[in-house]
Amino acid sequence: MKKRIVSFISLILGLLLLASLAACGDGTDSQPTPSPTGPVSDQRSMALSAGAMKVVNDFADQRQTIDEEWDKFHKDFDTWRAGLTSCERSAVHASLQGFASDFTDVTALAMGLPRASSTRHMADTLIEAAEEEEWAFRQLRDRWQPGNTTLFELVEQQRSDSARAQRSVEDSLAELRNSLESGSGPEEGEALEEFSDSFEDIKGNWIQFHDDYFELARNAGSMETPEILAQIETLISRFSRIVEAVHQLPSQDATESMAEMLQEAARAELEVLLAVRNRLLAGDSIAPTATPRPPETVTTPLPVEVTRIISMDFQQNPDTGTPPSTGSLEGAIPDPPPTAAARPRPGLGLDAMTPIIDKVDALLEQISADIAMLLDEDPEGTLSELDDFDAYFADLLVSWNAFHDGYNDWRRTDGGCDQTQVLQALDRFNLRLGELGRQVRDLPRSSYLQPIHTLLVEALAREEGSIRALRNSWRPFTVDAFKAVDQERLNADRLRRQADIALQELLDRA
Repeated sequence: MKKRIVSFISLILGLLLLASLAACGDGTDSQPTPSPTGPVSDQRSMALSAGAMKVVNDFADQRQTIDEEWDKFHKDFDTWRAGLTSCERSAVHASLQGFASDFTDVTALAMGLPRASSTRHMADTLIEAAEEEEWAFRQLRDRWQPGNTTLFELVEQQRSDSARAQRSVEDSLAELRNSLESGSGPEEGEALEEFSDSFEDIKGNWIQFHDDYFELARNAGSMETPEILAQIETLISRFSRIVEAVHQLPSQDATESMAEMLQEAARAELEVLLAVRNRLLAGDSIAPTATPRPPETVTTPLPVEVTRIISMDFQQNPDTGTPPSTGSLEGAIPDPPPTAAARPRPGLGLDAMTPIIDKVDALLEQISADIAMLLDEDPEGTLSELDDFDAYFADLLVSWNAFHDGYNDWRRTDGGCDQTQVLQALDRFNLRLGELGRQVRDLPRSSYLQPIHTLLVEALAREEGSIRALRNSWRPFTVDAFKAVDQERLNADRLRRQADIALQELLDRA
């Protein structure tokens, strides 16, 4: 009995289970199990119509042509960029090292100039000019930075000084040769003797004036302002007499150029001396003393002749802290090297006289040597010395000018980095990318191609923007000038790969 009841219950449960399963299989409200890839996967798996596939195939063909042009653009751009070695910083450093090294040959030739008694001062002038120019090129080599023109301007200034020194030597050679070859009669000899005597008196007074000025400058730190001004006024009065004496020198054919150089030197030195005096009166250069007092010194009137000499030049240099220019005296007098003699302490303003005094001292010695040579009893021997010097000097000028020609060529093109050509090349690359961009934007844009089209347009726009920005910002010798271009190319390549994957998925739905 119990067994029959259990069997009956089991039968009923089985029937109920079958009914439940049947109901589940026939229901219209049942939902399919979601696909792991979602609705997009279902859409991609849908086959395209024949017309749609034709559009996709046309898109793929145009895309292949664009890709080939795009890759060729990259190849051409990379090839051009690799050829810009002359626009790299390392190229400039190598060139500047070469210039600094090559100029030592010029200096060596200058130091090899004959140094006879008649040519020693001319050799010294050229040696100093060469050494100063060599120093400027070393500064350029060691301290150059892109965009900074200060050191190039220093080189140009030294080159100008060298050119003036060369012209000065050429003029001296021509004048001395002309004086020796023309000979001197009794009248010329007497005029030269008279000039020599007058010059020696002026030279002695001039050198003594310099010594007294330096003595004042060395002691000025322990003196009161009125006392300094009083001594400056005394020195101005003394120097005005030197200026008058220089303008009264006898001037003949053999001494005319020497007289003119001395007059120019006196004018230039007087200008600086007056500027120093005026700054002291204005109180701009002397530090206050413990018990400051107003100046009590009355300025000494200058002689009429001296005032006339300096009026035209000095009136253009008001009482400022900058000494007036020494005019044509610059270069006519060689810059002597610093000596062991004491010089004025900076900060008091009196050291402004040091450069012009050094130049004048060198000029006085040069003119003494020229006079001695003209008074020499052996003109033939002196002419032979001049001929020997002239030959060496000509070789020096050939080397010097050849060096400058090479430097000028390098400077004109920034060492072969022609900025105009670079910018023109970037303009051409911009035009090519612009044409490529038009092709990309003209690709078909049906609903299923629009995402691919968008990716390609964005990729092209990134590269267009980077090349355009490079065209506007490129400067030679800068670091990482192409960094932004490289980064945008990487971004564009990533977008192009995404477009390739999407297009291939469309093609697979044929």
